[in-house]
Amino acid sequence: MSLLPALQTRYAVKKFNPAATISRAQLELLLEALRLAPTSFNLQPFRLVQVIDPAVRERIRSEAAFHQPQVTEASLLFVLAAETNVDERTIARSIDLAAAIRNVPRSSLEARENQIKGFVMSFPPEQRLAWAQRQAYIALGVLVSAAAEAKIDVSSMEGFVPDKVDAILGLSEKLLRSTVLVAVGVHSEDDEFAHLAKVRKPIEQIFQVL
Repeated sequence: MSLLPALQTRYAVKKFNPAATISRAQLELLLEALRLAPTSFNLQPFRLVQVIDPAVRERIRSEAAFHQPQVTEASLLFVLAAETNVDERTIARSIDLAAAIRNVPRSSLEARENQIKGFVMSFPPEQRLAWAQRQAYIALGVLVSAAAEAKIDVSSMEGFVPDKVDAILGLSEKLLRSTVLVAVGVHSEDDEFAHLAKVRKPIEQIFQVL
């Protein structure tokens, strides 16, 4: 399936089939799409955390996600979490990786490193976290699009209490902040939203030329 038809038919699943599972190959496709997503300065300041334990997923559903069934009924549940400690070491690691992969002297990338530091480190920590969360959302868009093209159902969810999810998963100790929940699986045939017409603004209400 090409991308546009896939986007025309995808929707945010509200009811998953708990008996349906996502294969390892499908999971790897989504992970690779997320890994290849563009981010500012290519820093990728986020983690995709998979929650496997059914009891923990039930806690998230009941204590933090307003009893939304996707949390426990989807085949897979992820927390897309932003890094809370974006700093000069984050930038240095990215430069180290670029030098290694491109087989160039690290010293040749020092100007680039200083440019990135000058931008990122000009913000206070809370703004750096907000910036990291925006990068996570860019990656989320790529993941959702890749899932649609592969006919994998996804529900990306902001309807949760981040502090509670962070506490349940111990994310603060890992220097992470939960940003969005991502439920992945196969929609239930009796999910009423699967059969509704897609509602979007006409292009003339979105696109402008100034």
